[in-house]
Amino acid sequence: DVKAPNSIKQSPDIDMAYNLNGIDVSWESGAKKWTGSIPHLDLAVSEDFLKPTGDYIPFEQALSTPGKLTFKTKLNLNNMLRPEIQPESTIDYKLLPEDVTLVFKSSEPVTLTAAGGAVTPSAKQGDGYESKITFKSVEKKAYDLEVAATTTKKFALEVYYYTAEDARPRALQIFRFFAPWTKEVFPKEATGEREIPELAGGNWEKGKKLFYGQALCSSCHTFNGKGQTIGPDLSNSVYRDYASVLRDIHEPNASINPDYVAHMVTLKNKKSYLGFISYKKDSVSIRDASGTRAVIALKNVAETKPYNGSIMPTGLDAMLGPQKMKDLLTFLLTNVTPAKIEHVFIPPLRTSSEVKAALKNFDDMPVKTDAVKPKAGAKKAPVKRLAVMPQPFRILWVSGPKDHGPDEHDYPLQQQRMAKILGLMDNVVITKANAWPTQQQFDNADVVVFYWNYQKFSEENGKQLDAFQQRGGGLVYLHYAVDATENPVALANRIGLAWKGGQSKFRHGRLDLQFTPAAATHPITKGFKTPLILEDESYWVLTPGSRKIDILSTSAEDNAPQPMVWVSIEGKGRVFTSIMGHYNWTFDDPLFRIMLFRGILWAGHQPLDRFNDVVTMGARMSN
Repeated sequence: DVKAPNSIKQSPDIDMAYNLNGIDVSWESGAKKWTGSIPHLDLAVSEDFLKPTGDYIPFEQALSTPGKLTFKTKLNLNNMLRPEIQPESTIDYKLLPEDVTLVFKSSEPVTLTAAGGAVTPSAKQGDGYESKITFKSVEKKAYDLEVAATTTKKFALEVYYYTAEDARPRALQIFRFFAPWTKEVFPKEATGEREIPELAGGNWEKGKKLFYGQALCSSCHTFNGKGQTIGPDLSNSVYRDYASVLRDIHEPNASINPDYVAHMVTLKNKKSYLGFISYKKDSVSIRDASGTRAVIALKNVAETKPYNGSIMPTGLDAMLGPQKMKDLLTFLLTNVTPAKIEHVFIPPLRTSSEVKAALKNFDDMPVKTDAVKPKAGAKKAPVKRLAVMPQPFRILWVSGPKDHGPDEHDYPLQQQRMAKILGLMDNVVITKANAWPTQQQFDNADVVVFYWNYQKFSEENGKQLDAFQQRGGGLVYLHYAVDATENPVALANRIGLAWKGGQSKFRHGRLDLQFTPAAATHPITKGFKTPLILEDESYWVLTPGSRKIDILSTSAEDNAPQPMVWVSIEGKGRVFTSIMGHYNWTFDDPLFRIMLFRGILWAGHQPLDRFNDVVTMGARMSN
């Protein structure tokens, strides 16, 4: 195209603001026809919206000319008098179904057609007509509605609603109406399991290090409570789409948060400052992009005006390069939500202070080296620890078919969730098995997590575990995985204790876990306070095996302390066992997570703080 002189600079990127709210209107009289769209079925409301536009004149003419008039729309009648709740939140009681009645007052009789609604036909009332539609037990879905009338003079229509809980008339909000061709009135709820193709190959842990390191994002922005508050809090980026977050980085001037408009402050001596300002009685405070704050006396200020751009520098994406940008965006966009709970009951939430206290005070496992031992009397060198091991940490998570009711023994769900969470960490490889592992799977694993009762466990399976342990492989057994129906002794010989049908006992409910003296110094449980209260299931009167165990926690059953968490070491092989794990909510308890994640790391000879960054991902906890 030929560029006209003095023309406005054009941009190839165009943002369009639109929604799918509205009502389709058609009018016909013989050969004459008119179609259009209005925002509300109450025509006085639509008139106020349309009058400033050219769309109102033909609509007004149609209303005032004899003919056949039809309105079509989809209705959103969800939560008419009830507040929406925060995503992933729940309430501890069940609301009664909501019955909603729409009332139409019109100048001419109307014919109402509504799927799922009971219609009361038009009846004369005063100078006009009144008709109703009642929707019983309204669901979260779209309700098709058609309103038809024959116009003889200027047609008028009013609409209001009431519910069975409150008969007072109320106006319908505009967002309740959707174009009749709309496919999704209720967009799909965002979940922590969404897949973003552009992030394939991105590394969450590396992205976090970039956010708080090389990319300098945290020098201006906060993410989940960590960072600076110079710019907007980026915690909500996990709910946003890939393209908009990428654009905010690539073109920081494209969209400015109105709460973070910077100002240019020019002093009388011509010196200028750019940053966010706040006023005091006789001075103005200016904080720039680096966090530096300057306080200037108002008498020295010549001019203050808003800055028409962002103080975030451009070129961050070019500086990082494609792979690091993918890592950074993986960190900003990855979200894991708690598992859906079907039970009405949910245990009390942990507080962030409880979680911090448990994470703070424990000894990491030292990394063994081939260094020569110092001579007697020589000063010991400090133990070296590795933040990340040089070789990939390989976890095999073994699952099987779900075998209990809602929220119980959901082996496939927890395999999927834990693989998602642990897989966020750098240099960690998660493999899934849905049956007894093959020899190749054992060979390619450092730790095998069993969350599933393999009923056909045999001595041959036991020998596979022996060989795996002899080379230093770690075993983690969770809850009903301690059941080996056909041969409990064979399993007990490998993990210490096993469930025996007809002998062992169980109880659902509150468990007050007491930590043993050994737990106070063991790296898995160091820092935990007694008692640790969980709502789960206990097992006791288990069959003992030949393997020696160290009990870390107990629960009082039959008036005696019974083992609930234990560990075992034979040669290079380590075993961590937790009887807890009956309910889905236990896996989303951050304190149980800490113990579980440490147990996996301890069994695999890894630094025990390696999974700290993901302990609270998708966990249920309060601030």
